[in-house]
Amino acid sequence: MRIAQEGLPLAGRRRSMRLGVLCGLEREARIIRAALPDVDCDVRCSGAISENAARRSEELVAAGATHLLSFGLAGALEDHLRPGDLILPEQVMSAEDEVWAVNGAWRGLAAERMREAAGGAILGLDRAARTAAQKLFIRGIFDAAAVDMESHILARCAAAHALPLLVIRAISDDRRSLIPRAAMAGVGPNGEDRILNVLASLAHRPNEIGALAKLGISSGKGFRTLGRVAGLALPA
Repeated sequence: MRIAQEGLPLAGRRRSMRLGVLCGLEREARIIRAALPDVDCDVRCSGAISENAARRSEELVAAGATHLLSFGLAGALEDHLRPGDLILPEQVMSAEDEVWAVNGAWRGLAAERMREAAGGAILGLDRAARTAAQKLFIRGIFDAAAVDMESHILARCAAAHALPLLVIRAISDDRRSLIPRAAMAGVGPNGEDRILNVLASLAHRPNEIGALAKLGISSGKGFRTLGRVAGLALPA
C-alpha cells in the first residue's frame, strides 16, 4: 500500500485561488454553484462513470484549478452512519490498494466549520456498491467509512499535479440499504436526471418501486446536508 502526498500547503500558493469541483450528479453541482456564486469555481460532473471522472478531473486542472474538491453523496459502510450524516475523510482509498491523504490544513479549516462531520477514510469504486451484501463484503476488506465513485479518481489527479485535495460527502444510503437499478439508470453521462430511463427500468422491475422511494427520501437528507455546508468549503 502506498500513500501519496497530500499536495502543497495552502499557504505556499501565490497564484489566485481557483476551486475545481468534481461531482457525480448535476444536482450536487447545482448545490455547490449556488453556495459559491462569487467564487472562481469550476464544477464538472462525471455521471458516475469512471472514465468521465478521470477526464473531468484533468479538465479541471487544465482550466487552472489550484484546489480540488470532491463533493456529493456517498454510501455508508459503517453501521453508525445514517442518511444525512456528513463526512470529511482524512484519506481516500481505491480498490487498487492506493491511499491518498487529503490536505490537512484545508480539512482542518473545514472541520472547524462543520463540527458534526465524521472522519476516517472514503473508498472510491468504479462501480456502485448497490446491495447490503456488497457493502458488507467491501467493509470486510477495506477500513473505510463510506464509498463513492469520484473521490479516488480526483485524488489520483490531485496527487499527480501536487494540488490540495478535500472531500466533502453526505450519506445518501446506509449500510443496509439497496440502490435499485432504476436509480442508476436515471443518471445521464453528465450527471443529469433521466426520468424516462427510470420509468422504463421500473416497467421491467416494478418490485424496485419501494426501494426507489426509500432512496429518494434518504438521498434527500444527503442533499439537504450538502446544501447546508457547501458554502463552508473554501480553503480560506
